Amino acid sequence: MPKKKLAYYYDTETCTYHKAKVTGWSVLQKLGGFALLSLIVVLVTTRVFNVFFVDSRSAIFVVEQDTLYARIAMVNDRLDVHEEQLAELLSKDNDIYLPIVGGDTITAANWEYAAGGAALFDANRNDQATEVFIRLEKLRHQTKVLRQSYQSVATKVVSQEAGLKSVPSILPVNGALISGFGTRRHPISGEMKVHTGIDFACEPGTPLYATGDGVVTNSGYGEGGYGFYIDIDHKNGYLTKFAHMTSSKVAVGQAVKRGQLIGYSGNTGLSSGPHLHYEIVQNGTKIDPIDFFYMDLSPTEYRRLSLDPGSVTKEAVKKKLDVPAMD
Repeated sequence: MPKKKLAYYYDTETCTYHKAKVTGWSVLQKLGGFALLSLIVVLVTTRVFNVFFVDSRSAIFVVEQDTLYARIAMVNDRLDVHEEQLAELLSKDNDIYLPIVGGDTITAANWEYAAGGAALFDANRNDQATEVFIRLEKLRHQTKVLRQSYQSVATKVVSQEAGLKSVPSILPVNGALISGFGTRRHPISGEMKVHTGIDFACEPGTPLYATGDGVVTNSGYGEGGYGFYIDIDHKNGYLTKFAHMTSSKVAVGQAVKRGQLIGYSGNTGLSSGPHLHYEIVQNGTKIDPIDFFYMDLSPTEYRRLSLDPGSVTKEAVKKKLDVPAMD
């Protein structure tokens, strides 16, 4: 049998060893001390881990999250721009291109992606990344719809090329656009009046061009402040008018082609400065000409003249042309 180990302690007064007495309390004291020491070690270790690892990881996560939110906001800003541009293209397609070629307009249900992938996502989750993905899916769908519509328009254009040459669709003059279509304050009388066309600032004698194939139906000095003018009937429901001219290169009854020189700009009639006043009449109703040469304008020019028919300031006109503003 193995020998039981005995514990001794040294008595400094007698300089002798004595047999130690082991009691339950002494055992508990030793166990309690060991447990307390272990607990302290665990707590210190846990605190060090939290400070140097967990807290640092949390700080990194917060920075990464803020960066992600900033990038999502930037993407949303860009999506706003793309959505605005697509909405403009949809308006032109439905209001101008499709009616000209006799195509079916794009319905709101199809445009808004009512049926399809958007139903797979829940926008009420307040998940910004998911909402961006939904917007991208919608833009992808709208781009596809417009591409298909434009392909249809292009196909119809080929088959209707001769008729489309009569649509007034180019700029009538090389001049600065200074006033749009709609209600504005008249620069001479100061009254609020409907401006039935658009104005181009241009030097007297600037060449004017037919904007579509047609026949000259009127030419001369007109009433209503138009001064010397020309009317062209395009034989498709459209009529164009050129006003405040100085002279004509065509005669009444003469057939003209798109891009053909028809006369020169001037400052005749009710006008306070050299310019061309240009109108388009569709089936007896005067409409906004700007939509018919949309592709010849920058987006800034188009939005400005579409939303604000008023003339620009005289100072701005002088800067472009060195002449005062017109009617």
